[in-house]
Amino acid sequence: MNVSPLNADQRGRIADLIGAAKPAQDRLVEVLAVSVRDCAQHDHASQREDWYCQNLRSFCGERMGPVLRRLLEAEAEVERLTAEVGELHRGVTYAVGAAVRSVHQRGHDIALPLEIMEFLTGGAEAAAAASPRALPRDNFEVVITSPGGPPPVVAEEVRCNQCGGITTQAGFDGQGWTLDRLDRMADRHECLPRVSADDAADAACPQTLAPDESQGTSTEGTLGR
Repeated sequence: MNVSPLNADQRGRIADLIGAAKPAQDRLVEVLAVSVRDCAQHDHASQREDWYCQNLRSFCGERMGPVLRRLLEAEAEVERLTAEVGELHRGVTYAVGAAVRSVHQRGHDIALPLEIMEFLTGGAEAAAAASPRALPRDNFEVVITSPGGPPPVVAEEVRCNQCGGITTQAGFDGQGWTLDRLDRMADRHECLPRVSADDAADAACPQTLAPDESQGTSTEGTLGR
């Protein structure tokens, strides 16, 4: 027999009847089931209605068995739905990964929003306390690239939007950039100063020193004597 779920009015009336009662722990449910069995096995017609019998009838009553049966079915349904959600989550993760890799094989890059990362990775563990200079996670974006050469290799890079620094340290182990890894990387990241074109040219062609600057003057040579 299919049992329809309780509607809002029914749940409200039951909540008013039970008052401030807390949800039962596992052990209490088992003890209640034992009392239901004892009540069912007690012969009320042939045995004297003692305090034990009255306590059984007032504590659990003869209708508690069906209530516990409904509780067991609800627990089993929750377990089934939890497993189904897990299967759907894995299926979506695989489908998104396959679609992204299909695009990468065509030589394109994709930046995954952090909202999608949160959906795919679920609730990741909180990272360690960040340093005072640490950037928030929103300052980074995950970019999946496909380096050339057969077979195609997919790497998940994280780019800092502030300094442009890129790291691929978590891109090749199959797990990718989870939220926990992003948090830890953001805590450790220190932005490098941007190098201008003039600075790069000066570094490539250092200026030569004049002879007197490189070897020192005769006056400087006599100062040390």
